[in-house]
Amino acid sequence: CRFRVHKEGPLAPDIMVIGEYPNSQDYYKKEQFGGDAGTLIRKTINEIAKVNNIELNVHYTNMVLCRTPDRQPSANEVANCFARLTAEIEHYQPKAILILGAATAKELLGIKTLKEARGKLTTFQGIKTVASYNGAYILKEPLLFQTLVNDICLLLNGEEQDWSAKRVFTLVKTDEQFDA
Repeated sequence: CRFRVHKEGPLAPDIMVIGEYPNSQDYYKKEQFGGDAGTLIRKTINEIAKVNNIELNVHYTNMVLCRTPDRQPSANEVANCFARLTAEIEHYQPKAILILGAATAKELLGIKTLKEARGKLTTFQGIKTVASYNGAYILKEPLLFQTLVNDICLLLNGEEQDWSAKRVFTLVKTDEQFDA
């Protein structure tokens, strides 16, 4: 794999965030979740933790670590990376997993659509798991940001929170790179 973007984060994290694959911004920055979509996810998790007075150690990775220029990863690439991902989960032993994107949810949870798992606490290898939309999709469909916040709160607290995501979204979007 020529275009690999390395995973990052502590051992035994509170949360392991698993996306689908690195986008071009991640590749050029050589950082998982380093582009606009990933920054949205990072800032959202950080702001929710701050609002809830929670200190979080977060590990960021993708189902496929290699950049697949201008296309979705093939079924063969996903299958080849699945064993690596499950070994990574076993090695890092996260307390909870946030699964982002339909492809990742389908592979890890064995579902057909993201809607089947979204907004529900499930488990993967005995680890508490929630599936949600990926950051790129949220940037295209900002009305779904509340859903992402609810899903993260569900993962952290075991329940959705009633407060609006408007404050979190405003704080997350203050960075100039989010002009969507």
